[in-house]
Amino acid sequence: MLSLANPSALPLETKKLVQQQLVFLIHANACMKKSAAGTATGQTPIGPPCNLPHCQNFKHILGHMKTCRAGPLCSAQYCNSSRVILKHWTSCTNQSCDICSTIRRRQT
Repeated sequence: MLSLANPSALPLETKKLVQQQLVFLIHANACMKKSAAGTATGQTPIGPPCNLPHCQNFKHILGHMKTCRAGPLCSAQYCNSSRVILKHWTSCTNQSCDICSTIRRRQT
């Protein structure tokens, strides 16, 4: 089970994989909101469907997570790790966090 209680203690490769998964999750969430905004107003979303690699997969994971009640017992791929990563992301206040700081700097 993935633990992000002390991100600086994680091996470099694990940190990179967690960051990559976090970027995919953030993108998929924003992409879903963009699509929902277009359909909620009755408009067709502008532009072609998202073709970012793994976007559809992570949209599916986010949708699954909204209804998943199995918690740590869930066997769906990326469900548990995504839950841990997103929980860390939303609660992290460490400006020099080995996981979050690079991504937060890119967003500004």
